[in-house]
Amino acid sequence: MTEDITKFYNEQPNKEWSRLDDPYNSFELVATLKVIDTYFENKGRVCDIGSGPGRYAIELLQRGHDVTLVDFSVELLETAKVEVEKRRLAEGANFICSDARKLERVESNTYDYVMLMGPMYHLHELDERQKALREAKRVLKPGGLAIVAYLNSWGIIRYGLERFSKLYKDDAFLRSFIGDVSIDWQFQNFTEWFSTTPPMMIKELESVGFEVVHQVGCEAFASGMKPAIRRIAEEHPEAYQNILKFIPEAAAMPQYRDVAEHVHFLVS
Repeated sequence: MTEDITKFYNEQPNKEWSRLDDPYNSFELVATLKVIDTYFENKGRVCDIGSGPGRYAIELLQRGHDVTLVDFSVELLETAKVEVEKRRLAEGANFICSDARKLERVESNTYDYVMLMGPMYHLHELDERQKALREAKRVLKPGGLAIVAYLNSWGIIRYGLERFSKLYKDDAFLRSFIGDVSIDWQFQNFTEWFSTTPPMMIKELESVGFEVVHQVGCEAFASGMKPAIRRIAEEHPEAYQNILKFIPEAAAMPQYRDVAEHVHFLVS
């Protein structure tokens, strides 16, 4: 990870903690929890690589799993510790500050489940992403399951219509969203990032020996509609709640999953 990425996350751990409270970003949370509740059937050991401030780890701890939280940001891990302890869940939690590409302090074949939620957003080179995927596979027990999250170019091009459409005056930039997109500069309150397309995501996962079991596009039919979703949540809360309940189902529908900004794969 670059110094800019490290600085971005170290300087705003509280913002990262509250990110999933936004009416639009909550779609990512509920879609992912649906996968967890469906496939993480037995209480087990989870390695949460790129745990951030612990939003998913806390959900897993509350469900009875033991969780090792791994993140490269010291500040995010400190926030996670505070939030875990606040909820009296520390007994089942372990914390490791490490890069997803080199998990030296994590033993092989140890975890029933792995979460790789975030590191793939910031690794621009294929070999670097493969390193993170191989490490996730290494620490997973044989027969275990992992959730791997990507940023989806096919979804972000829609999101960009509202958030950074002025950049589309560069025709080459606009057309780049049919494939891999690397942004090495900060904009829209985010840091440098990488996105690719679902077929390329699957190819990467298979290149390290993972097999895709299930796939969801977290924002589903609401992809790119953040301002509208925020307005609906404020003006028509009952309608918003119905949308929120429907999102996890819609996120698995092929017609919606490939155009969401966040695409999550369940792999074995």
